[in-house]
Amino acid sequence: MDEVPAVEKLLVDSADIDQRLIALRALGFRFGTNRDVAGMVVALVAARTHHGVIDIVQIYGEQDADATRISVHEPEILFPRAIFWHTNGSANHVIDALLSLADPVTELSDRPRSARRISSAGTVRNIRTQ
Repeated sequence: MDEVPAVEKLLVDSADIDQRLIALRALGFRFGTNRDVAGMVVALVAARTHHGVIDIVQIYGEQDADATRISVHEPEILFPRAIFWHTNGSANHVIDALLSLADPVTELSDRPRSARRISSAGTVRNIRTQ
């Protein structure tokens, strides 16, 4: 009988992730998959561009995901030079953290602006961007 609560928890967690993915789609995220050489899906990837930034979520499993916010001016989004924000952890944690981020304020001037970077440990530091 111990298996039933574990199965029920798995179903609840899956439903929670589904609701979070629906929320991401409602915000304009587009979805794709990363596959290995055998064609097996290894990650669900969601991304959106808004307010001068790109938000990217990579979900490898229910307990393994990461999210990153970078500038739209990054030449290589998979290997960015500057990261405004990043977190990793369970899919639920990562999606919730991303959904709780405020939209960045876009500046119309050419002067450098500061961006906040929050690590998965909750440490905040300012970085300069061009």
